Amino acid sequence: AEVEDGEIDLSITFRSGFGPTRAWVSAVAGPDKDRKGGSFATGVTEAYPFALPTIPQLQTTDSHETNPLYKEYVTLRTEDRDVVVSALTTNGFWATDLADAPGNFSGIFVYTFNKPDEVEVGERVTLLAGGSEEYIGATQLGFPLYETEDKPTLTPPPAVEIDESFCTGGQTEHLLLEALESSLVTLPSVKVPADFTAPEDPTNLDDFSDQAQYLQYGQWPVETESGCRFYVVSNTTVPDFNAFDYAGQEVGPISGMLGYASAGGNIWILLVRGPEDLPAYTGTPDAEADGPPAPSPRSFHRRSHTPSCAHEHTARAH
Repeated sequence: AEVEDGEIDLSITFRSGFGPTRAWVSAVAGPDKDRKGGSFATGVTEAYPFALPTIPQLQTTDSHETNPLYKEYVTLRTEDRDVVVSALTTNGFWATDLADAPGNFSGIFVYTFNKPDEVEVGERVTLLAGGSEEYIGATQLGFPLYETEDKPTLTPPPAVEIDESFCTGGQTEHLLLEALESSLVTLPSVKVPADFTAPEDPTNLDDFSDQAQYLQYGQWPVETESGCRFYVVSNTTVPDFNAFDYAGQEVGPISGMLGYASAGGNIWILLVRGPEDLPAYTGTPDAEADGPPAPSPRSFHRRSHTPSCAHEHTARAH
């Protein structure tokens, strides 16, 4: 298109957009026949008021290791949606859009580095923004800006049962599980592998073995009846649980917030919220066993903040 008297008339098609969106036009060519020597003068349109994206619009994807707004700073739509704080952990919280829950790409993890202060499960999220990131394949909002109501008013959605439809030929169905990422799920019937036993010499382990990962990060394996393997992290919420003592035993049902780790094995992880998610645990059978280390203390921040620290997650990839 050409500029006449400082004005330009052209049609622009937006493939996608969210929030206040403008088009930037720059003069990269001059009026000569060779079209060289542009002035690079620029003009910006008025703002087009596209709707903000919902959590499901951010999460819905046909690839379980990315999201449609990856690397964008996103303000999510909360004003006319019931977005609830569905669970808390030591370095963030999960938020769920109840209009699409349970499942259906309705959950997201908000990474706050430290435990979010003055945030409770059941509170309505009134502001939620941050950088759309993929931490080893798991979608999260980094450097978030968030606000919640002063008291719980909403009920988080119930757990989704992961049945045998999520496992084919001993392999997990990644795209089906992706729709449940950052949602509460339940494995109704699982066993700790029989060979998952305490090592005689913990210093002589393959760094990527299940035993080494458990001793270092508190991440332990379980298997479904059809042979699919999931991992459970419970060291910060049920610190006395020693998975070595349950080798070969049925430990289901187990519930937790579903996460994913692409590094080292493409695994799905349940982060246990507390003893209620791990009913097989009734005490410490062997107080001398080498279980995972107790969590270290963490500091606290106010709930509206922008952290400037590097990543540090409890759950690591196998």
